[in-house]
Amino acid sequence: MNKLHIDTTFVDEARAGSVRAFACFEQGDLEVSRMFTSDLCYAVAVLAGRTIRLVSTAMENGKELDRLVVPAICQKCVLEGLAGIVKRAIGTCPELEWVDEWPGILEIMSAEHAEKGEEQENENTTKVGIIGTAPLCFEPFLNDHIAKLIKSLGYTLVYPRPESLFTDDVRYEDELARFVELGVRKVIYLQSFGCLKGHVHARGALHGLAKKFPELHITVLDYDAEASSLNRENRIRLALGLN
Repeated sequence: MNKLHIDTTFVDEARAGSVRAFACFEQGDLEVSRMFTSDLCYAVAVLAGRTIRLVSTAMENGKELDRLVVPAICQKCVLEGLAGIVKRAIGTCPELEWVDEWPGILEIMSAEHAEKGEEQENENTTKVGIIGTAPLCFEPFLNDHIAKLIKSLGYTLVYPRPESLFTDDVRYEDELARFVELGVRKVIYLQSFGCLKGHVHARGALHGLAKKFPELHITVLDYDAEASSLNRENRIRLALGLN
């Protein structure tokens, strides 16, 4: 099967001008990204793969896209080159409209978990917060189903607010402050491998963040398709004191 093809339901969402066209990343997005991208961070590469599949499948089905609404998962980043990547891959690219939102179904999921985490969880359960770029926080395909893992280990997972992740400052200090207020004590920073801002701003700022938020133990975890998911699981267990 041609990995450029994608479920036409996503194409219909794209033609309707809905960011839902980027919901639920798939293996095909990753495989296409490997064909047409290089030197991009993991999250941006998979976003590019999905974009190429959307445009290509629309053309093949006589449903050309004049405009595509794309989640602006990063600011001042190589994401700005997305149009060029798509055009080089298939010869054309629609007008791209950037929006500071993530697909609605995942925002609902985040809100549901936030409500349970903030109002209904057992007070004796340790809370674990996650931060990072929106795809890594809310896409199970990209984050090795981290929500399921954390819950299976007996912890309460606290998601970040989706709107707080669309920022140029990837230290996410506002979200860390919110975690402290919610009683979170352990935070896992899901970083897209190859993210220059993440390595400079986040890793470089860890010492300062530790001083500003002494209540939090922050672990930075790289996500990359080529790296071992088992190693990441072991890092999470170590961060949560389950080694």
